[in-house]
Amino acid sequence: MYGNRFIISSKDKIREYNNFYHSLNDSDTIPVSKFILEAMGLILKNRKEYYSEIRTITQVKMDEFIKSNTSENYLIKKEIPFLIKKGGGYITQYEMSSGEFMILRLLRFIDSKMIGKEPDTRLVLIDEVEIGLHPSAQKRLFSFFKSITREKNIFVIFSTHSQSIINICNPENIYLMENINGNVSYKNPCFPQYAVRNMYEINGYDYLIIVEDELARRIVLDIIKKNNLADNKLIHVMSGGGWTQIVNLMNDMYFNKLLPSSRVISVLDKDIKEKFYDKYMSPCLKCKYANPDDNVPYEDRNKFIKNNIMFKDDILFLPIPSLEKEIKNNLLESIDYDFIHMLDNTVFFKTISVFDTLDKYKEDRIDFEKKNDGKKIR
Repeated sequence: MYGNRFIISSKDKIREYNNFYHSLNDSDTIPVSKFILEAMGLILKNRKEYYSEIRTITQVKMDEFIKSNTSENYLIKKEIPFLIKKGGGYITQYEMSSGEFMILRLLRFIDSKMIGKEPDTRLVLIDEVEIGLHPSAQKRLFSFFKSITREKNIFVIFSTHSQSIINICNPENIYLMENINGNVSYKNPCFPQYAVRNMYEINGYDYLIIVEDELARRIVLDIIKKNNLADNKLIHVMSGGGWTQIVNLMNDMYFNKLLPSSRVISVLDKDIKEKFYDKYMSPCLKCKYANPDDNVPYEDRNKFIKNNIMFKDDILFLPIPSLEKEIKNNLLESIDYDFIHMLDNTVFFKTISVFDTLDKYKEDRIDFEKKNDGKKIR
């Protein structure tokens, strides 16, 4: 009722509380602390001065009210009011929005109990921290928590179902709690999209990996499965065609924010690395490959990337020229029988073995060379 999640009270008692403080004079009130004023404005409106008119009464005045007041209303006796002047009187926090009410109570608690007190670490526990707040305010509240934990020796733990908040949390700070038939467990670290997968329709992945072809996609998927890499994150692997198409796709995703919550990584063949550098220079600051122009400081390379190509994520290169060339080398040139047996157990050779495929390839190659005056198949 009126955004009150903290005190059980009837509507009549809240009305009595409001009427009691509506009649206050300006001389009975003082501004709330600068900490509350600025933090509330920044969290809810992104403007420190927005709530500059919020006031309260002094503890001395509150004590006078308690002594002189005969009402049995617990709120009047115990609840120090937050007041905003409106018209000829004041409205109280119970007539503000739910979000305003809860942020006021939270900030007053931090201000009165923690700020300026002894240096011991203080713990704040908050349930469903996003209730009553616009998604943009939820993000600013999270930023506020990060700042006070650094500056005021305060440790904050909160529960949330807010995708807006979860998306900006570091995986190391996310604990996904699950209750399965009474057995409670948690997963940490946990990536954002994995954490919300059972609460919302999927609108992105923690990692999107783009490779050049279907063979590379299947190999990457197999690596992810064997190493249990998707245990705490949502990963999608897709084939994107040639390397220039992949670069254009990543560029489009980045500038148009197509997957703002996903980290996009592409894995390209090593044999196009020089072509890539020749066209675009260094792909991003995160990549650990030398820029062709040694005169450009490493930290400034994004400023010199050609053709307006910039990525927030990584473009990586295989340690081999290409998968096709590596496979051909292991099958036909420097024959690796362990590799052949491994390949024979993949989904590509369910109906015909690798050895039979190789024999057929050799026969076709001989026929091709005979029909084309000795021209070789590469």
